[in-house]
Amino acid sequence: MGLEEFTEIEIRSNVAGMEVVIKKVHFVKLLGLEDWGKIISAYKDNVHYRKAITKEMVVDTSLLGKAKGLNNTSKVLFKILLSSIFPRTGGTDTISWEHMHFLYFLQKNKKINLAECLFEHLCGAISDGFVKRFTTVAHPRLLSELFYQCRLVQVLKKVYPALTKEKRAKILDASFL
Repeated sequence: MGLEEFTEIEIRSNVAGMEVVIKKVHFVKLLGLEDWGKIISAYKDNVHYRKAITKEMVVDTSLLGKAKGLNNTSKVLFKILLSSIFPRTGGTDTISWEHMHFLYFLQKNKKINLAECLFEHLCGAISDGFVKRFTTVAHPRLLSELFYQCRLVQVLKKVYPALTKEKRAKILDASFL
């Protein structure tokens, strides 16, 4: 009896009476990723790359921290990043240093641990839901596919048919740019 020994960060929840545990390794397997590379959150307060980022990605240093100040390539990548990987949580034109590092490493072909980024973002959204008293469903498509592949959806269909409704999203193309 008591708490289990801590081995890794995991998300524990209860869906219709069934215990659900989500770990980073689930994202790695689901997306077919490798669990290594630069961990973007480690660079949040790190100033090592900031001069290079400013020199190569920012065209107007008076707009540092704003998407308007980025060069064209970085602006397009930032829009793709916001629309497909990390939804916007701040102001309408702000870009965090974490996002700047993500874009910089992407442009320099440095390996990023995407599974770690996604899992940290999901954990952050859950924490914000407790602290700030608002609910945000981070990565709904990813979670939906995870629940589908682990057969949670099929079990829920049998027990609670009213809770399960399938709706497919549009195919992602360049029209959102």
